[in-house]
Amino acid sequence: MMDIAMRIVREVWDLFVDDGSLAVLLILWAAVVGLAVALLGSDHGIGGPALVLGVILILIENVRRFAARKGRPGRRR
Repeated sequence: MMDIAMRIVREVWDLFVDDGSLAVLLILWAAVVGLAVALLGSDHGIGGPALVLGVILILIENVRRFAARKGRPGRRR
């Protein structure tokens, strides 16, 4: 019974935090953008686009690293 519960917890954890470096980078990027918006003020309007662009770039790099580890196509040299 405990084995099944641990497997379920592990699956749910992997669903949200599959790659630790991805989670850390996304949290750090959100903190950097939040700090920049706080320092620059919210009237510049760059917080949202900067956050979205950074997240997209981080996700692209994560997919490239995953493809390189698994030896799957989709990686350009």
